[in-house]
Amino acid sequence: HRGQVIAKKVRHQNAASERPSCVQYECARCCELLLDDIGLWDFNVFTFDILSCGRSAFHIAYHLFQTYDLIRSFRLDTVCLLHFLYLQRYL
Repeated sequence: HRGQVIAKKVRHQNAASERPSCVQYECARCCELLLDDIGLWDFNVFTFDILSCGRSAFHIAYHLFQTYDLIRSFRLDTVCLLHFLYLQRYL
């Protein structure tokens, strides 16, 4: 339900907003809020995909790497990880 409410607010704000930078900021903020609930069964990946402009796999993968501290644990270079996600067409 939370994802639907957030998506509805974003659609309303997008219709009222004339500045694309504000819209992009609001969508990014909504994505952050939704990612907080990624471990819940009712996480709506389809809403998240819309809000992330079709880049849900990238955002989810990077969020999980950060959440579980995998970048530091495996001594990964952040730029290399982002490049890998890009090559996998996650970005």
